[in-house]
Amino acid sequence: MAATFDDSDAAEGLGLVHWRLDPDRSGLRIGPGWAAFLRGATGAPPTSAADLADRVHPADRPAFAQLIASDTAAACSLRVIAEDGRALRILCRVAPGPKGLSGVWIETGEAGPLAADPAAEPETTAQRALAALPDGIAVYDPDDRLVLTNDRMGDLFGYPDAAPLIGQSFEDQVRDVLDRSGVPEARGREAEWLADFLSRRAAGDVEFETELADGRVIRMHDRVLPDGWRVGTRTDVTDLRRAEREARATLAHLRAAIESLPDAVFLLDAEGRFTLANDKVRQLFPLMSDTVVPGRRFEEMLRIGIARGAYPDAVGREEDWIAEAMAFWHRDEPQVERTVRLANGRWIMAIDRRLPEGGCLSLRIDITEVKHGESRLAAVLDGSGHGTWEWDLQTGSLRATALMEQTIDHWLASVGHDRADVGDSPTAFFRGLVHPDDLARLDAEMSRHVAGETDRLDVELRQRHRDGHWVWGRVRGKVSERDLQGRPTRVAGVIVDITDFKTIQQDLQRSARLKLEFLERISHEIRTPLNGVLGTVSLLGAGPAPEEQARLIEMAEAAGQRLVALIDRLVDLTRLEDGQVPLTAEPVRLEEIAEALRAAHGPAAGRKGIGLDILTDRTASAPRQADPDQLRRLLGQLIDHAIARSPQGTVELRIRTADPDAVRCDLADGGPALDEAARARLFEPLYHEAGNARPEADGDALGLWAARRRAEAMGGTLALFDRPGGAVLRLDLPLPRIA
Repeated sequence: MAATFDDSDAAEGLGLVHWRLDPDRSGLRIGPGWAAFLRGATGAPPTSAADLADRVHPADRPAFAQLIASDTAAACSLRVIAEDGRALRILCRVAPGPKGLSGVWIETGEAGPLAADPAAEPETTAQRALAALPDGIAVYDPDDRLVLTNDRMGDLFGYPDAAPLIGQSFEDQVRDVLDRSGVPEARGREAEWLADFLSRRAAGDVEFETELADGRVIRMHDRVLPDGWRVGTRTDVTDLRRAEREARATLAHLRAAIESLPDAVFLLDAEGRFTLANDKVRQLFPLMSDTVVPGRRFEEMLRIGIARGAYPDAVGREEDWIAEAMAFWHRDEPQVERTVRLANGRWIMAIDRRLPEGGCLSLRIDITEVKHGESRLAAVLDGSGHGTWEWDLQTGSLRATALMEQTIDHWLASVGHDRADVGDSPTAFFRGLVHPDDLARLDAEMSRHVAGETDRLDVELRQRHRDGHWVWGRVRGKVSERDLQGRPTRVAGVIVDITDFKTIQQDLQRSARLKLEFLERISHEIRTPLNGVLGTVSLLGAGPAPEEQARLIEMAEAAGQRLVALIDRLVDLTRLEDGQVPLTAEPVRLEEIAEALRAAHGPAAGRKGIGLDILTDRTASAPRQADPDQLRRLLGQLIDHAIARSPQGTVELRIRTADPDAVRCDLADGGPALDEAARARLFEPLYHEAGNARPEADGDALGLWAARRRAEAMGGTLALFDRPGGAVLRLDLPLPRIA
């Protein structure tokens, strides 16, 4: 009698019958699924290899005999005869082992006529299905020997063909993998690793992964059937695990990057749930630190924060406050910004940016110091009376900022208005108050500043007061924002009421005019009697007189001349200080100016025993456009200065006329070299020289200060210039040559 074992469930589930021949190929064991497999076969099952071969189609018996005589695992397509006489297409696989030859018949097609030609059969349906599967398939009998597999199984474990695996035990397969390529995690502890590996598998259904020596990761899933058979899959998950590692590394980098940011950052999914947050979020919101966990809804966190008193501005209007905070999720805007005050007195700038997949990247910036700075600035501006403004160059309009809202009342008060008068258009309101002439100048200066021609905007303008009179304001500003291309987008600044300043300025100008008129009148009043005195003294000097009388008369005459010169200089200095130097433009020949200077100042130099050289170029005869009176005064002041400080030697004035548009004059004297302190005082007015021990220095300083002011009034410059042999006074004047 043939011994049997229960494989009916396997036969039903897999469409197969399992059998085993003893090592000497005499005795046969066959499962009870035999009758079901052969479509209701009756009688006792076969007990020998010959009985088993009787069920094989006669044309296929040689192939079957070769299979059961083989000492290696093999497989081929056969036909067996069903109870109804039709031929069943099967796949026969055999594998030798210590207990004999294991075999399996697997039904692969419908039953056909007995006379069907096996050579004409196509590849079986089961083989095609197994070959097409992307995973390795393994079926093990109750003795844990492989009875069914596909070629993918061989690919995964480095076999050119999966057929030799039939009949091998699972343990032998694992040992073979360890011997051929090795498993990195088992290296050096193979026996211990194998024992643990097999014990886990023997526990029942199991799923685990192992990495091979070539770096591939194989996932093994075995399911134990009720009759002790195992069905397993072997899947290459290398790419999946690599992608997971890369994703974990990317996530780790993202977490590290977010943690390194100085501000609080968190990510919300499309449903408004936390997915990622850095520790700064918990630090910034200490009352809700325990609520910042993955999966929690942002709205829920806000409600918890309100309940814990974290948001003082939400008290009494909780639902409206939450609706404002959650408005981002209901607006079709890429980004929303708002400021939030916390219970601990800190201020937060909340920025929410929509992500392409529908989630949200949220940034929370601590702007407490900025807020405090704005408050302090507002207090300073409030105390100073400045009104702030910001001009949006893209829209061409005034932009209302928080600081502007705090300080605009100063400007409105200066023009007799309040906020109710501004209306919906601050731009139109402001421009409507400015004098038309000043408005055109303001626009022009704004354009120049935006174009980069000026460092800042600075314009004085008139604004009509509510009562109808004009008040003065000073507008100052600078570009405060640029786009990515560096183009200005905003200009910010202040507007100050300078009406009082303008009134004082006008009063000073009027005072200066009155002072000038007074000096001119006093000068006239002094000149008249003084000229009489001088004339009388002159007559006395013309007659015969003792020597002492002549000397006294000469001294009186000199003193009077000095008094007249001083009065002339005071009047002249007053005009220079007030900026009222009338300039004329007429043809002037510099050689004639030089000759007049020699005649006027030569005697003074001679009396002091020094020389006076006034040198000109050959082109000095060409006419130039200048004010002859102012030019003579300026050069005369310089010569007087040089004569006064020269105890000996020569005063040299060299007039250079090579430049057709300008004239350069270099003046050298015979006085002592100037130290740094003297150079610093050289161009100061008289009152800065108080306490100087040298009497002549007073006149020098007064003369050079006046000379520099006169040179500047004529559009030129006067400075001390170092050259080999000593310093010279250098005068440059724009005196264009007349063609």
